[in-house]
Amino acid sequence: MHRPEAPTPDSGRRGIVLLLILCAALGCTEQERTASFPLRQEIPLGALAVSVDGWEEVGAAHAPLSSLRTPEGEKAIAVFVGWSGLEPFAEPDRQTFAEKFLRGRLRLVDSDGFDYSTVAAMPREHYDFTSHASSMPRDWVVVFHVWVDSHGYTLRLSHPDSSKESFDVAIIQLG
Repeated sequence: MHRPEAPTPDSGRRGIVLLLILCAALGCTEQERTASFPLRQEIPLGALAVSVDGWEEVGAAHAPLSSLRTPEGEKAIAVFVGWSGLEPFAEPDRQTFAEKFLRGRLRLVDSDGFDYSTVAAMPREHYDFTSHASSMPRDWVVVFHVWVDSHGYTLRLSHPDSSKESFDVAIIQLG
C-alpha cells in the first residue's frame, strides 16, 4: 500500500471540470429552450419574422458562385428563407442586417449530429442567377458546406432576444 499524494492545483481544476461534466450529464445546467416549427411557418423573432421555405442539395450545374464550390469530400446545401419586419429601415440596412442575421443565427445539423455553420447568405435572385435583384429582397438563400455522405438535416435558428419569447432556438426539420 502507498501513501496518498498531496492535492495539487491541477487536481483541484480536474475536480471542478469533473463536477461540471457531471452536472451537465445530470441536467444541472440551464437547458436550452427549443420550439419546433414546420417548413413555411413564420417564426417570430421580435420585430423580425423568418420562415424556412425549403432546401436543396446544390447541383454541379449551378450559377458560378464561389460560395457554392465545395472542397473535396463536401457538398453544398442551400436553405431557402424568407423574412419580414424590417420595413422601418433603409434598404441597404435591411440587406446588411438580413445577411448578417442569417449568417450568424443559423446552424445545420445532420442525422449523425455534425454541426455546420453558414458559408454564405444571399438574396434568392443571386442564387438563381437572375438578371437583377429586387429592391427589397425578402427571399434569401443560406448556403452550408456539409460532408458529402451526410443526410437528414435539421436547421437551428437562434433567437436574438430569447428572454422575450418562449424559446432560445427554433428547430426546423428539413429531411
